[in-house]
Amino acid sequence: RRTVSWNGICLMSIEERKIIVNKLIHGAKYRFRVCVENKYWRSEPCETVKTILIQSPSVVKDN
Repeated sequence: RRTVSWNGICLMSIEERKIIVNKLIHGAKYRFRVCVENKYWRSEPCETVKTILIQSPSVVKDN
């Protein structure tokens, strides 16, 4: 069984719709989760269904 660790990447406002994630490893597969947080609460992270294969800085392929 493989161990999975989750790392925080950023905090962003609701107006922002995308983010650039730097320092990903070429050829590696990643899964991303998103949660919502405001001054009252923080949601549980959404679970990703697909992994993302990092191919190059400008190309991302869903798996």
